[in-house]
Amino acid sequence: MNQGQIDSGMVNDEGLCGKPSYTIANGAGCNLIEVVVLALIIWILATLLSPVLAKVRAKAQAASCANRVMQWGLAFQLLRSRLPWLALYHEALGVHRL
Repeated sequence: MNQGQIDSGMVNDEGLCGKPSYTIANGAGCNLIEVVVLALIIWILATLLSPVLAKVRAKAQAASCANRVMQWGLAFQLLRSRLPWLALYHEALGVHRL
């Protein structure tokens, strides 16, 4: 390749040893080995993060369940305070807490 081809932008899309290279967004070329290594690194990181994400998901589900129980308790307390006859009915049955 001579200087004229380089200056005019007429450079072919071949990597080392005349093999085609894959291009990244900025135009720099990388070969297949680099792409495979990058994919392997991403796969390893995803494998390491999956148990952590599972624990976070379980804690979020437990918090959601506790919130639902609390909301039901508040709803029953509100119902009992709005309907005093319901409290009398439960006292007659021997149920002291709603």
